Amino acid sequence: MTTPAPTSIPAFDQQDAYLGDGVYASFDGFQVWLAVNHHENKQVALEPQVLKALLSYAERVYGCSITVAKDGSHD
Repeated sequence: MTTPAPTSIPAFDQQDAYLGDGVYASFDGFQVWLAVNHHENKQVALEPQVLKALLSYAERVYGCSITVAKDGSHD
């Protein structure tokens, strides 16, 4: 039995992105990684369900609604 190949992630999704306040984000194909002070200083890996919980937390504390489209765009 063969294992299916992982889904290809567009190159732009894999690059480090500066979020502000010394925080960077990157994506390894499954988890979102957060780094502090330098993009190679990865400290936190967020599985999809943990990222969803983080977004829900942000909605509660900021009193807003966050919507993420399947193509990765957001409001």
